[in-house]
Amino acid sequence: MLEHENRLIEQQVARGFRWLRFDAPLEQAFRHYLFDTGRWLRFFLVLSSLVVLVLVTLFDHALLNTPPRLDAVAHPLQRWVTLPALIVALLLTLRPGHRQKSDISLVITAILLVASVLIQRAVGAGYGFDVPIEFIATTIAAIFFLGRLPFRRFFLFALVLTLVMLWVEYAFVEPERDGWYRVGVACMMILLSCVGGYFFEYVMRDAWLQRKLLENLATRDPLTGLANRRAFNLLAERALRMARRDREPLALAILDVDAFKPFNDIYGHTAGDNCLRRIARTIGAVPRRPLDVCGRYGGEEFIIALHGAGEADAAAMFQTLCSNIEQLHIPNSGSTNAAFVTASIGLAVADDPSIVSMQELIELADEALYRAKSRGRNQLCIADTPAAAATAPLRVVSKASRGSLN
Repeated sequence: MLEHENRLIEQQVARGFRWLRFDAPLEQAFRHYLFDTGRWLRFFLVLSSLVVLVLVTLFDHALLNTPPRLDAVAHPLQRWVTLPALIVALLLTLRPGHRQKSDISLVITAILLVASVLIQRAVGAGYGFDVPIEFIATTIAAIFFLGRLPFRRFFLFALVLTLVMLWVEYAFVEPERDGWYRVGVACMMILLSCVGGYFFEYVMRDAWLQRKLLENLATRDPLTGLANRRAFNLLAERALRMARRDREPLALAILDVDAFKPFNDIYGHTAGDNCLRRIARTIGAVPRRPLDVCGRYGGEEFIIALHGAGEADAAAMFQTLCSNIEQLHIPNSGSTNAAFVTASIGLAVADDPSIVSMQELIELADEALYRAKSRGRNQLCIADTPAAAATAPLRVVSKASRGSLN
């Protein structure tokens, strides 16, 4: 799983992302990161906008001496359109599980705010009152830098809103020469916001990729590329929690390479490292579901957790794994039970994960591995979960080359 994610990240870095888009799995993860890290910035943006709107609604006539007929248009827009939209956006920002709804709500709120300002400018122009056009540029800039919306999601709206602004200015406001100067400044602010928003997100994406790569390297065994022991423990605990939630079984196996010390003594440590890498690639093909995880547990020991795998399925998969390792045909003249490198596996299956801890499963699998070693190696031994251990002994699957159950 870590190897696959690292490969995706490295491929993405090599291809680049000038269109601010990753491949689907990375893009989804980045958007969650963008929302999670910027949620409180978005909350501050919406809350401050809400406070400003309330103050403007209450005091704009007294402070700005707005014409009564403009108030008759502005106040309904503020109270019944933009104010409810801001409240909805604020509530959705506080709900981490509503990322997409929050994004959509923020875009709609920005459109309503800009539309409200444009309507007030068009109406105010008829009474000689100038509603500041800078509100529009400020709104768009704030969305780009504080809203933490994906650039591609808001850029098109920003472009459309700018064109609508120019049309309203030309068709309804008809500003004087200095008024068009202010319109030009507002357009320049919007353009700079778009350029800054693009590079801001580009830098964020690049930093996120590099951080993910470093995190994965810190949790990956450098020799085999599998999860290291610490990472496996964390991922396996998560798999156990999900198995409890879904009421599905969880299988855990510990694999030990047979006669590995004699192999190292005869062929050297370089050959030993290459041997472990080949075995790790074979083990890495076992996990098939998102919550499945495998790792190097130390030395020549590997550990695998399979979410949703019952005893029969897990036994068949690990029996096949034993066979596949032997069929790598890595010579081992130091082995007393086979001509090639083989492996022994201890397996523990929790049909009801709610009654067992990860540590108990590891201990059961380790005990089963000890039995597999003591009974001749190159075989799979299955332990019983704590609920059944009092009435049922360990069971042994015969040597991989025979492919039958004892």
